Amino acid sequence: MRHAGSHIFRIYALVFIVFINLHPIRAQVHTDTLDELLIIDSLQNTFHQKEKFSILEPYKTVNRKYIHLYQLLPVDQLLQAQTSTFIRNYGFNNLSTLSVRGTSSAQSQVLWNGIPVNSAATGYSDLSLLHTGLFDDVHIQYGGTSTLYGNGTIGGAVHLQSRNILSDYFGITLGAGSYQNYKGLIKAGIKKGQHQVQFKIAGVTGRNNFPYLDHDQSAHTLSNAGQEQLAATVDYNGALNLLSRSRPLQVQWNTWLQYDQRGIPPAIFESFSSKLQANRAWRNALSLKQDIRNRWSSYIQTGYQYEQYQYEDSLSFQFQRYRIYQFNAEWGLNTLRPFSWGNTEHQFLFFLPYQSQSLRSMDAATGHHIYRAGVAAAYQFKWQEDILAIQVNARKEIQKGLAIPFIYNFNISSSVLRYRSRQVTWKMPVFLSLQNSFRVPTLNELYYFPGGNQELRPESGENLELGFRQVISLQERHRLYFQSSYFRRNVHDWIYWLGSSIWTPYNIAEVYSRGWDFQLNFDIRASPFRILAYSDYAYTISTTVSSYLPGSNSIGRQIPYTPRYLVTNNLGIEWQRLFFNINHQYAGYRFTNLDESAFLPPYHLVSLQVRYYFPVYSSKIITAQFQVQNLFNAKYESVKGRPMPPTNWLLSISISI
Repeated sequence: MRHAGSHIFRIYALVFIVFINLHPIRAQVHTDTLDELLIIDSLQNTFHQKEKFSILEPYKTVNRKYIHLYQLLPVDQLLQAQTSTFIRNYGFNNLSTLSVRGTSSAQSQVLWNGIPVNSAATGYSDLSLLHTGLFDDVHIQYGGTSTLYGNGTIGGAVHLQSRNILSDYFGITLGAGSYQNYKGLIKAGIKKGQHQVQFKIAGVTGRNNFPYLDHDQSAHTLSNAGQEQLAATVDYNGALNLLSRSRPLQVQWNTWLQYDQRGIPPAIFESFSSKLQANRAWRNALSLKQDIRNRWSSYIQTGYQYEQYQYEDSLSFQFQRYRIYQFNAEWGLNTLRPFSWGNTEHQFLFFLPYQSQSLRSMDAATGHHIYRAGVAAAYQFKWQEDILAIQVNARKEIQKGLAIPFIYNFNISSSVLRYRSRQVTWKMPVFLSLQNSFRVPTLNELYYFPGGNQELRPESGENLELGFRQVISLQERHRLYFQSSYFRRNVHDWIYWLGSSIWTPYNIAEVYSRGWDFQLNFDIRASPFRILAYSDYAYTISTTVSSYLPGSNSIGRQIPYTPRYLVTNNLGIEWQRLFFNINHQYAGYRFTNLDESAFLPPYHLVSLQVRYYFPVYSSKIITAQFQVQNLFNAKYESVKGRPMPPTNWLLSISISI
């Protein structure tokens, strides 16, 4: 691990020197941040046409100021601080999985430029391995969207996206923090006519040897918690005049290389750990889009992912090495612009998805495969712009040896309540969503050794969502956004892992989830200040209705690690070149077993971030940023037996050209 880490900053220096010598940088005019200056329309508007057929459902877009604040940190810390999703964190910079509205980690998708990146082996994404600085846009879609994004999208989907650029740029950020953590990020972009390419490199090295107290209040220092991470992305976007200059072929290619190696520290009840984990991944996404006669657009999107996973525990003589392959392909046809008849607008999308997954042991001649194909369609109707909007999506998939049902999604929204004047704009759309979903067990759940269960049944569910949004704009300077929704969801044959030394997944019959969440956002511009206030709240009850397990005490009990209450608050104040933000997080008690006989206490976390710009000359900018996590030194655990760090800090310096 030390050898790998020693090369990280040499790579940064090499890339910096090569870029400076090979490509002259043109000056830019600074407004706010490098990202906000150079980034324009999201590629989702060009290639990822599906999102327009799910916009009536609840969603949360992370403000890009906060993406910039967290650019040296992993995505799990960004989502935990900026959304009402619960992150199951197994320790500082260790395994982190997503839980949306009480779902399991395998019931939500993470998509990178439209390609699902949940591991084909585990069924989930480890968010601690995803560097925030590699992505320009982060937003989360709540509710089941399996009709659009396929298997496993029961709770929601996290979208990580790249964006177009206006002109050439270069930026480098270096940071140092508590427990010998060192981080770096390089970004560069080149634009020539209809072609543009961006390069991003992120690296992390750290020991993470923080002090903690065990359950007997004895002091310890976390051991075997070191990590080395290095990741790089290349994003190309261009247009080729192959058939027509007025309708060029649009091309988007993204590639993502990732290496990480880390120790897995001992749990509080363990005296020592020798566990090590190493991952390598190469992900690719290629999208081609061709407009047809100014009315229709056809696209092809493909994704290829290769992962190499290695786990070893010399104490228990466990050694696992796997190669994981995943291929996605999709052809689609959609309306380029709405068809209009009278006061109505109509949009259509048809697509044919295909997915293959393969898990192969590197130590034995064994392998397992899944192949899945389908057909899907989406339709959107609007009357008088959006006074009435209806979306209907449907999908049917086939997989050998498995009967996959027809799934649907029906959304309706009405914006009758609205007001507009020279000074005030107000609108309050009300929405209703009905949907069903289906999830096939992952390769990990079926074939994990030891403990996989090939008798698992697929999960299926129904979901209802009811809510409203309220948008108020005053003099086009002040903005208030409020979104509130109630949901209820039944999932049949819910898959849950049980065990002690050997863990095995089981179907626990039916789980009934219901709850309420809201978002409240303020953006107030009172010269010379700008005030950003964000508040997210989630109340979730997720209980077992019936169980296949004989003598189960789980009936009517909360699913483990599902907090009933989640709150996140942010208050940001911008004054000239200074930006100050305070973040507050609250997670309610979480039961750690099915019968509610044990639980983890609630916790509050407070963090501070301060950023200041130093204009040097022309558009060259130096940015200093300091942040303190867990300001009041709370003692807490996200997962039982996995201590989280006390007060810790991170100082970073950025140079933008």
